[in-house]
Amino acid sequence: MNYFTQGVFSRMTRKIPLFIVRLCIMILLVTFLNQVIVRPSAKYERGLNITGNVFHEKLIRQNETTTRGSLFDKVRILCIVTTWPKTMSRLQAVKQTWGKRCNKIVYVSSSASPERQVIGLNVTEGYEMLWGKTKAAFQYVRNHHSDDADWFLKADDDTYVILENLRTFLDAHDPQNLIYFGHRFHYPETNQSYMSGGAGYTLSKAGLVRLVDVGLSNDSLCQKGEKGIEDVLMGQCLERLGVQHGDSRDRSGRNRFLPLKLDKYFQEKLHRWLYDYEYYPAVSGKDCCADSLISVHYISPTDMYQLDYLLYRARPTETFVINTG
Repeated sequence: MNYFTQGVFSRMTRKIPLFIVRLCIMILLVTFLNQVIVRPSAKYERGLNITGNVFHEKLIRQNETTTRGSLFDKVRILCIVTTWPKTMSRLQAVKQTWGKRCNKIVYVSSSASPERQVIGLNVTEGYEMLWGKTKAAFQYVRNHHSDDADWFLKADDDTYVILENLRTFLDAHDPQNLIYFGHRFHYPETNQSYMSGGAGYTLSKAGLVRLVDVGLSNDSLCQKGEKGIEDVLMGQCLERLGVQHGDSRDRSGRNRFLPLKLDKYFQEKLHRWLYDYEYYPAVSGKDCCADSLISVHYISPTDMYQLDYLLYRARPTETFVINTG
């Protein structure tokens, strides 16, 4: 090997490692984007089927650009999304996914954030103070937006809601009845029936009026103060007000509102505590959940975008074969 050849070879060997590093980075980036943007993660491939296993495809695809299906104006839903100052960044995903399918949406927290369109309720922040925040949220909506909707959905900023399925379900019910729907639990210590706050629950217009105008001003009906287990106290309050705890399960007894991640339900066994709290028999595995699923809890912003892609933007030809075991 002559001097010139040696020099060229030496320069090439110095450049190859950098080239390999760059190539590896590009491969990893493409792989990541393919998983996050193009295809849903494996845990959703186990639980969702683009052909209609979990949602009514025809309803969702009817007007996917405007999100205004035939029931949009008939079954008006106002969404109340509760958030915290430290988790307000999640709202961007909510706004760009399921939130835009509400007839109206209100974001509430303990303090206002005009840039994020969050209403400040002037309440104490903290998990133990959710009862106070929830009462204030319903009072705000009653005072400012009670004529803007027929049903009022309360959800957390880590809950994903399929509004088309919710409208289809609510279309069979009268908002002038005293009723609310969600994932029904019972508190073991008191056997108090209530709807899971994490899965979200939907209150009829008549129920909203009764809650705010009668219940929240009467300490013997609804617990005063801010502290307490929000969903349990709401169940107690509404029960005393004569608001019925509705059954949102499908004809096969499968849940439409899910308080846990979807993939948890496809496991053989659920968390032990769930069996103690379920009002109806707990079901896991391939028959866990209704085809017309309405809500899922503990959803990260990335998960919201993935679910939204799977439900609304994937073409019908992009069928994901699901193995629910």
